[in-house]
Amino acid sequence: MQKKKETRRKQIIDMVREFGEIPIQKLNQSIPISDETIRKDLIELEEQGIVVRKHGRVIYHANNQNDSILVRNNRNKAEKERIASYVASIIEKEVSSNIYLDSGSTTFEIARLFVDDTNRRVVTNSMSIASLYNEHNNPNVMCVGGELRIVDRAFLGFWAVENIKRVDIEVAVLGTDGINEGTGIGALSYDDKELKEAAAASAKFTVAVFDSSKCAHTGPLEALPWEKIDLVVSDDKMPDDYAEMIREKTRLVLV
Repeated sequence: MQKKKETRRKQIIDMVREFGEIPIQKLNQSIPISDETIRKDLIELEEQGIVVRKHGRVIYHANNQNDSILVRNNRNKAEKERIASYVASIIEKEVSSNIYLDSGSTTFEIARLFVDDTNRRVVTNSMSIASLYNEHNNPNVMCVGGELRIVDRAFLGFWAVENIKRVDIEVAVLGTDGINEGTGIGALSYDDKELKEAAAASAKFTVAVFDSSKCAHTGPLEALPWEKIDLVVSDDKMPDDYAEMIREKTRLVLV
């Protein structure tokens, strides 16, 4: 019984850590246990300082709010670096001014490749990307502002959306924590969804980037359908059925 309990709680921690923040309802749907059991598990995990429950959602904590960022950045790192390298090659050829980089571990890898570029400006909702530019003494970064989501250091909300509408963007590069039932890229919250929509609407060209492990996850909300994305870049481990489905709607490159 104790081993089952430990295995179950590891599943919960892994899911919450992967997404950073997740609706309790999604945990209920993903782990075949009763609502009462998952409630008790979450209470104990919260008492241990591993998660925080807030308004029907679970937020990863683990005594270090940056830990979830570090975990994400190091998971499937080789795949993310390949994706970043491919997207950077397109940007170097086709883009001369403003690039929007969404918050996320794959977009952060893209930022690494442009952090010493003094010609192109990066517009972002990621505090991590803005901090990276600061560390390299490169002022060519503009943060959209808004309300800071601590768990992944992303700015979201009304001000972020309004500010992104005022910027002419050549290419918007969007990340995601999961594929929304295969119909498009997912979002963790309505604020996240609205900002992705606004960035795509302000851009001349929209790219979605994610490693193939995201195919196993479903975003709580659909941010953008494939039809509104000009290019999807992922790694060559993507399951064939997902690749075929995406190619029916838009251009897909696997690296």
